[in-house]
Amino acid sequence: MAEHRIAVIPVFQDKIDAPKRLVLVTARRSGEWILPTGRTERSYSDRRIAVLEAHEEAGARGQLDRKFKQRLQVQAYRGKDTSHLTLYLLKVEELLEHWPEHGQRQRQLVGAEDLHRYFRDKKLLKLLRAMLAD
Repeated sequence: MAEHRIAVIPVFQDKIDAPKRLVLVTARRSGEWILPTGRTERSYSDRRIAVLEAHEEAGARGQLDRKFKQRLQVQAYRGKDTSHLTLYLLKVEELLEHWPEHGQRQRQLVGAEDLHRYFRDKKLLKLLRAMLAD
């Protein structure tokens, strides 16, 4: 059965004329590069979970886009399983040097031209490229 997860698309642009880049983190178990994600929780809204995961997993702080919410069924990073994702766009204003999961994950910034190295699902890849093109 496909699992439902909340994912955040953390987009960072350090200068107005600089290209936008996506903030990726490593998965704890596999070490693969992923978007910050979390499970739904009764005590928090999905939007709140997206903000918390960006901070806890990637040390990214910013503002969620008020209008952007996308649901996708995507191929899992490994295997043939699929995941149901609800994605939120975070406009990153600050990347912290130390964050709650700093010792458990690595973080990197990736430009649109390199996204194909990290994501196999074509629908997700198309969406992420569009977020960096705006």
